[in-house]
Amino acid sequence: MARIESKGLQDGSWQWYLQRTNEKLLEAIADFNSGTKRVSLVHNGSFTTGKEKQPTVISCQFSAIPSEGGSKTKQYKLGLGDCDWSLSGLELAKERAKKISLKLIHNEFTWDWFNEYIKGHKPVDEMAELLQVPIQKWIDKLYATKKGQIKPSSWHNTYMRFFNRFYGKLERKESESMAAFNARKAQLAEEYKQKPLSEQLIRNCIEATSAYTAARFHACHAIKNLLKVADLQDYFGKLLKEYELTTDYETKERNVPSDAYIKRCYHSSFEIKRRGAKKYHANVAHWQWLYGLLACYGLRIHEAWNIANWDSPVVLKGGMWVEVGNDELEWQSIEANLVIPAFNDPSNVHHKLAVKHTTKTGYRVAIPLSPPGEDWVREFDIHGELRLPEMKDPLSLKRTGSGTSYYCSHRICYDFRNRELGFTPHDLRHAYNHRGRVLEISVPAIALSLGHSEGMNSSTYAKHMAMETKNKILETAISRIYENEHRSSLSLNASIAVAKEIIAAKDCDPSPLNELLAVQYGVDNPLKL
Repeated sequence: MARIESKGLQDGSWQWYLQRTNEKLLEAIADFNSGTKRVSLVHNGSFTTGKEKQPTVISCQFSAIPSEGGSKTKQYKLGLGDCDWSLSGLELAKERAKKISLKLIHNEFTWDWFNEYIKGHKPVDEMAELLQVPIQKWIDKLYATKKGQIKPSSWHNTYMRFFNRFYGKLERKESESMAAFNARKAQLAEEYKQKPLSEQLIRNCIEATSAYTAARFHACHAIKNLLKVADLQDYFGKLLKEYELTTDYETKERNVPSDAYIKRCYHSSFEIKRRGAKKYHANVAHWQWLYGLLACYGLRIHEAWNIANWDSPVVLKGGMWVEVGNDELEWQSIEANLVIPAFNDPSNVHHKLAVKHTTKTGYRVAIPLSPPGEDWVREFDIHGELRLPEMKDPLSLKRTGSGTSYYCSHRICYDFRNRELGFTPHDLRHAYNHRGRVLEISVPAIALSLGHSEGMNSSTYAKHMAMETKNKILETAISRIYENEHRSSLSLNASIAVAKEIIAAKDCDPSPLNELLAVQYGVDNPLKL
C-alpha cells in the first residue's frame, strides 16, 4: 500500500498527528482486506491539506444478491453504523465485516438481517406497528423519561410548544377574535396528536418555525427526542438530516446596559410621576427595590419570590433549604458547614442569598457583585424588609406567545418596557456576568451564583458582551503586571481574542497590547504581528 507522505509536518503539529493516524488506519485496513475474501473495508472522504478534510466513517464493500431478488450479484459499498474514522471505530468495523463475511460464505446473508443487526433497523412488520402508534403515546413516554428532571414550565417551553404544532403553520382568519383563534389552534393540536407520526407531520412541526432561528433549532431538538423514545430515529434519519441541528442561527442582539447606566436608571427611572395614595407610593418604591435586587444579584425574576434566608438562617437538608432556629446555628454550622445566616443578620458579611430548590435550576447560593469601589447592597438599600411589588399569584404560570412564564416575570418585563429602560430584566443577568469577568472572578464562581453551567457562562453570556466591557477585562488583566499581584485568570487564548477585538474596533496600533501580553504570559509575539 502506498504510504501518505508527511510533507514536512514532523514538528508535533496537529496536522502531523492526523497524518500519522491516517497512515496507521490505512495500513490496518489494508492488512484486514488482505486476509478476507468476501468483505473489504474502505474509507469515505479524502485527505487534503490546509483545512483537513478527514474521512468520517469506515464502510464495507461486498457483492450480494439485490434485495429485490435475482440471480446475479451486485457490488455494494455500505456504511456499518457508527464505525467512525478512528482506531476504536476500526475495531468495530472489523467485527461487523467478519459477521457479514461469515453470512456470505455460508449463504445465510439476507438484507433483513443486515438492516436489523448491522444498521440497527427494525424488521418491516415491527416498524409498521410503530408507525401506527398515536403521537400522544410517544409524548407521554417522553414525559415519563423526563419526569422529575424538568419543571412544568420548562417541559412546555422545550417540548410541548412544538408538539402542539403538528398541524403546521396556521393563519388567523379575518375578523376572528384572538380567543377563537387560540381555541381553534388548541383543538387542532389535540386532533393531530391522535394521528401516527409521519414525514409530513414532522415537516409541519419543524417548518412552523422560521429557518436559521433558535426556534427552529429547538423544534428539531424536540422532534429528535420524540423519535428517540419512539425508536424511529433511524426510520426518519434521512428526513432529520435535511434539518440538521446547528447552533449557527441568527440571534437577537442584547442591549446589555453598562454599570453606570444601571445605576442611573435606579436613581432616575422610579420617580413618582403623580399624586396618589400611600399604597401607590409604596409600590413604586417596591418596584425600585426589586430592580436593585435583580441588578445586584443577577437573579431570574421568579427567584426574588424564592429567597429562603431573608429573615431566618437556613441549612441544606435533602436538597432543600430548611429554616433553623438561632439556638441551633452554632451546632448546625459545625455539623454540616452549610448554614446560611439570615440575610439581615450582621454575621452574613458577604450578603449571601439562599435561593430555593423550586426555581429553574434548583437551590443555590447567590452573591452580590458591585462595580469596583462601590457597594450596591448599601446604595440600593437592599437590606431590611423584603419589599416585593404587590401582585396576585406571582408564581402562577402564564401562557405567552412562545411558551409559558411566571406571572411575576410577565409583570416585571412589562414594567421595564413601560419605564422605557431600553433593556430587559434578563439583560441585568448578563450585566452581572460581565461585571464578574471585569472583577476577575472565576468563571465557575460566577456560574454557581447565577445558577447555570460554565459553558453557558463562557458562550451565550460572553457572546453579548459589549466592547467596552471586553476592553475593561483586558485592561484589568494587564494592570496586574504593574501591581505585582497575580496573573489574570484569563487564558492566553482568551486574552488574545479580546485584544484582537479591541484592535479591530478601535483601529489602533496593536504593538503596545502585543508587548503587554508578551510580558504577562511570557511568550514571544502572542498576536503574531
